[in-house]
Amino acid sequence: MRLPALAAATLLSSALATSAPLYVAYPPDGHQVRHPAVLLEGSVQPGASLTIGGRSVPVGPDGLFIEWWPLRLA
Repeated sequence: MRLPALAAATLLSSALATSAPLYVAYPPDGHQVRHPAVLLEGSVQPGASLTIGGRSVPVGPDGLFIEWWPLRLA
């Protein structure tokens, strides 16, 4: 299963809404999974918040985040 483009778009739009840079370390672009969830890892500017699909994602003081994210099956 490919990571839905909508998920990537949501991540990017969240970063644009706060105008803070967003770096997604995992999963890489085009990544395919065999499970109904994926581990999101990356970073935002220290002190920034991150919201994906209306859900707040915990961010460390250094800006790093890691979140187990359920995927919607089409």
